[in-house]
Amino acid sequence: MKPFVVNRYGRLVFPANFLGDLDFSVLDTLDQFTAVIGRDFEAKAPTGTDILARVESGAYPRRFELLRDLGQNLYWANRYSITMFDRRPTRWRDLAKRRADVFLPVLTPWEDSERKVAAVEQAYRALPPTWDGQAEDTIFDVLFDLFRTKLYHATELPPI
Repeated sequence: MKPFVVNRYGRLVFPANFLGDLDFSVLDTLDQFTAVIGRDFEAKAPTGTDILARVESGAYPRRFELLRDLGQNLYWANRYSITMFDRRPTRWRDLAKRRADVFLPVLTPWEDSERKVAAVEQAYRALPPTWDGQAEDTIFDVLFDLFRTKLYHATELPPI
């Protein structure tokens, strides 16, 4: 079975659980790298700011749409960094400080997070259920617990 489908426009479509390996040898500049990441990863899901704008404009008719955007935001967050780096938990004192292949990422703080979190929770409570209210409440509790505890802007991890 093929791990992809060719859609009616002749483009390859991969499943959501597909993690590709980036070939950095074909990228010559940091601008090219940024364009690839923006096209293939960051544009796939709404940011916290996008979700807040949709909440404030009343763009969500029911709970399902809000849950979908919340799930996409959390799923795509930092997805591309997984393909670039091997993450190994290490105590600070055991870290090799002079190696070129070990670094700490610089994370951008999540701006206006309290307002975004409060708006999402308030909007969810005000929206009517789409199918099964109890199941939607359970899903929302899990997703919202992750969403409200984020400390940084999850769609950006600058290259070092």
